[in-house]
Amino acid sequence: VMVKQINLLEALGSRHPGVKEHTVGRICGQVNTWPHKKVKEAMQCLYSFTCNYPGIRHAGDPASALRDIDMRDLVSMSILLTGFLPYLTDQIDPNVVYRGA
Repeated sequence: VMVKQINLLEALGSRHPGVKEHTVGRICGQVNTWPHKKVKEAMQCLYSFTCNYPGIRHAGDPASALRDIDMRDLVSMSILLTGFLPYLTDQIDPNVVYRGA
């Protein structure tokens, strides 16, 4: 599931005006929507986790895993990754999402 969420972020982020990159890590450096560098770094860290943890997106580094992935990770990562969508795409109206208007 995390693979598909990252793929969605990459697909939408690569369509953002001025973006020429195709990976979330690099897209983060090209969008100018971040309110603070730590918010951008948080997204980059989550992306790095999906690349580095064994079996999520790539072979990863087995030594980096502190424990096996379980359902709480799926729920948490789904919420976190979805929360970054408004920074990576101009195709989502945050007012509509928040207020349902």
